[in-house]
Amino acid sequence: MKYSYNGAELHKKGESTPPAPSPVPDQKKSFGLGNLFQRNQVTPVSPVTGGVAATNVGVPAQAGAPIPVTTDSVVAYLSPSPAEVNQLYGYVVSSPMVVENIRYAQCMEGLPFLYDQANDVVNATARRAQSAPDPKNGGRVTLSFDTVIYGGALRYSRLIGIGVAWENAGHRGSLARLLAAMSPQLTAACSVEACLNLITQCGLLPALGDDAVRQKAVSYSSGMIVSVLAHEVGHHVLGHLMSFSPRENLEVERNQEREADSFASSVISCSPFSEYTFAGTLFWHYALAVLTDEGSDTHRSHPLSRERFQNFVRNNRAAAAAFGISMP
Repeated sequence: MKYSYNGAELHKKGESTPPAPSPVPDQKKSFGLGNLFQRNQVTPVSPVTGGVAATNVGVPAQAGAPIPVTTDSVVAYLSPSPAEVNQLYGYVVSSPMVVENIRYAQCMEGLPFLYDQANDVVNATARRAQSAPDPKNGGRVTLSFDTVIYGGALRYSRLIGIGVAWENAGHRGSLARLLAAMSPQLTAACSVEACLNLITQCGLLPALGDDAVRQKAVSYSSGMIVSVLAHEVGHHVLGHLMSFSPRENLEVERNQEREADSFASSVISCSPFSEYTFAGTLFWHYALAVLTDEGSDTHRSHPLSRERFQNFVRNNRAAAAAFGISMP
């Protein structure tokens, strides 16, 4: 199933980043981005523009309250709804980093967003489609652009999120066990079945039965996805898709990936949820570095994940310092 969202809606209504969540004790260790799904209505998007008309309803369970764990509830946890993913995309396109820059805002206005929920690929991408030259119109081509995120990326983030949240709840070694059980192949395709097996194998089912841990896991996951989407938006606004010639120099591609990462860091830095998105992004890069980094980046279109991890810390020194992390 595919769902789409038209980012122009947020700009037309003049909405920007939503209000910060209510203060909670020790915020450095408490991440509540995911809880916003209960507190803020998702902007309805007209089905005429290919969007999803949806609102979030429901009352969150009492913190720490046990909740039923069934196969259906785990599957629902692993596959966020279109409304949730649309809202995360909305945080990015309504970021001051985008809306306060005239060129960036114009670039993103009306640019479609697609959530391909059934696709297991762990990826998101900024895309350009190009028509064939039209001889009747002076050989001109028509360009169209969009952003797509695949269901595998959401499932991967939710899986890492629950490992981090369970570790943070005092179950030391949970994240290490999860990463040790995960194969590098899972970073390419992350199916519901594979996630269910890992959650059972690594003893994470009790984590999904603890409402406080589960909400924190969603918050970590949300931070990861905000960063991933901001990276793809960076490719659009920085003009990386505007070249007509194929990119044959891998170093050029790697530098563009670094630029998009830097843009994503700026989105995070000017967000009222920066400490939440920082933590999620940090664990996203960390997990990928553990699972995928071998050899050099010579033949890769992206920098090694460990370099991206280090750059992210350097670009967010204040947030990193709050977590006791520093990078020379």
